Amino acid sequence: MRNLHVDHLADLRKSGLTDETIQAAGIYTVTPGDIGKKLGGNDGGVVSMLCFPYRESHERFKCFYEEGKSGPKYRQKKDTPNHLYFPPGVDLKGDSPLLLVEGEKKALALMQAGYQVVGIGGVWNWCERGQGYERPKESRPIADFDLVNWKRPVTILFDSDGVSNPNVRLAAWRLAREVARRG
Repeated sequence: MRNLHVDHLADLRKSGLTDETIQAAGIYTVTPGDIGKKLGGNDGGVVSMLCFPYRESHERFKCFYEEGKSGPKYRQKKDTPNHLYFPPGVDLKGDSPLLLVEGEKKALALMQAGYQVVGIGGVWNWCERGQGYERPKESRPIADFDLVNWKRPVTILFDSDGVSNPNVRLAAWRLAREVARRG
């Protein structure tokens, strides 16, 4: 696969993604010299990044850190708004059942398996800057919500840490409330 570091390709394949899916999604390895530019600074300790292109030039990155350093596993450029992740081929306006999942790789794997799916970069990334958690009565969904027909069966599938993490359960509940409000 062109434009992918061998470790990044192994990571994607470990998630069950085929070369065809990886290529269709446009996933690539960010060159070391572009890491700081892509993140908008604050790239200390990041030695490589796997890029997941979104629509309209938005990108999110899986970050790999040098030994002894740590940081957020997934990041996006500083001061950029959240977006929904639309895998290639998803029917946003259709009426077939839709899965709403946490993470780009999960969205791609489910799309590859034949499901209609939309991804969210994190449990609170469906609203503006985490507003649903910080100010519950003022949460506003991101603009990408208007691109999807929600008047169909929707299943929200977050990571299993929701069992032990009340913040994840709260995010899922608020997201379900917003989806239900839209149809």
